[in-house]
Order: sequence, then structure tokens, then C-alpha cells
Amino acid sequence: MLTSISTSTAKQSTYDLHKDEINKWINKHIHSLNNDLVTYLFNNDLVPPNTINNYSKYDEDEVEDVQQEVLQWYVVSDIAYEQLTKIGDVTFEWKGVYIWGRTCFGQALELDYYYQQNKILQLLNKN
Repeated sequence: MLTSISTSTAKQSTYDLHKDEINKWINKHIHSLNNDLVTYLFNNDLVPPNTINNYSKYDEDEVEDVQQEVLQWYVVSDIAYEQLTKIGDVTFEWKGVYIWGRTCFGQALELDYYYQQNKILQLLNKN
């Protein structure tokens, strides 16, 4: 039983240890959810596909590039745009507006385990 408690505590500790930093970064750099804006841009061919960063990634199982499924689109700061692009997230810029495509969904950003472990801490270390 101690093992399961330790494992559970370890999963929560990243957020618990960095909660203030994570929330500060999100509040500073993630401005607003804008699915409607991006849908409009795509439907009217205002964003050429070759201007979207990291939209396709190599899939070893498929032995080809596959398009990532973006579930939410956010307007972000220029700093977040640069950092998210460098760590492999889907991003693009349109007329000075920086857009990030989130590929997971269901939890608040600060509580999302994937981002806690693999993304937010990398971003915190760069900012």
C-alpha cells in the first residue's frame, strides 16, 4: 500500500512543487481559447498549411508523417509561441497573432499531467 501512495504522490508532486510557477507562466503567456478564429482562418484559406509549425510528425508505426490532431487553439504570447514551437507543439503566426494548437483535452492546463511532466517544466526552465 505504501507503493501506491508513493506513486500517487509522485504524480501529483510536479504540480504541487511548481504550482505557483506553472500558474504564473500560463496566466502570463496563454491568452485565450480561439477555436472559432482558427476555424474561420482555415475555412477561408487564410493560413497556408506550410506555415503551421509541427503539424505533422513522424510516426514510427506508420513509417510516415502524420498530422497531429489539434483539439483546442489558443492565442499565446510571442515568447510562448517560440518556446512551444521549439518543444514540438503545433503553432502558427497570423498577422502578428500567435496561435498554439493543444493536442490534448479534458483538464485545465495547470492540471494536465502530460503538460506538467513534458511541457510546462521545459517552458519554465526557458523563461
